[in-house]
Amino acid sequence: MNQLELANAIAQELQIGGYDADRFLKVTLEKIISVVTSNQPVELQGFGTFAMRPNAPRTGTSPATGEPFNVPARWSASFKIDKAFKERVEAVPLDQSSPTVSPGSISDIIAPGDKPYYFTVQFSDDVGIKASTIGGKNSELGELDVRVTGPNGFNQLARATRTKATADKKGRIVTYAVGAPGGVWDFTANGQYQIDLLEAQVSDLMGNFLSSTTVGNFNVAIPGGSGGI
Repeated sequence: MNQLELANAIAQELQIGGYDADRFLKVTLEKIISVVTSNQPVELQGFGTFAMRPNAPRTGTSPATGEPFNVPARWSASFKIDKAFKERVEAVPLDQSSPTVSPGSISDIIAPGDKPYYFTVQFSDDVGIKASTIGGKNSELGELDVRVTGPNGFNQLARATRTKATADKKGRIVTYAVGAPGGVWDFTANGQYQIDLLEAQVSDLMGNFLSSTTVGNFNVAIPGGSGGI
């Protein structure tokens, strides 16, 4: 829920105009910021406390060069959740349902070439996909969760090359690549190929893993002859 959606929800709950609700929310947030930045905490019963806290100067280390550098003293914002709010959060039932997987952009190959074949797969979840499980390389994109099989005994693990969040920020759209049989797509590779997700490789943020399943298929139909199936 973004700020506009929250304002609309307030308007509906209080039966007031959307403009008034939006202005009320903006004034409230700005007043919280104004008070906190004057170094006074804002305590909201049943919600929590906003405050500023000082951070002493320290010595950091550059991840690129390993060289030390000075981090100056600064202020940072803090929020301490109220006990009642915390108890309500902890009372929410845990998500025990597995994510879902669906085909994204999967097209046929109709022209010869030696480039890898790229396709996309979408992982969806009510809470969120754990990005580090994609590719199975501890957050490094790899080739451990999707297999492509096809004619003439073709059997290859697809390599995850790119991942991006879905519009709701909970899912992931992953681009995979698979190399051509023998290094080239030509008529000898003709036939249908199957894309399968492997067992217990991709999970959501609650640790629920996807079961193995067929994601989709693509065809190679290059003029010049016919391949095996």
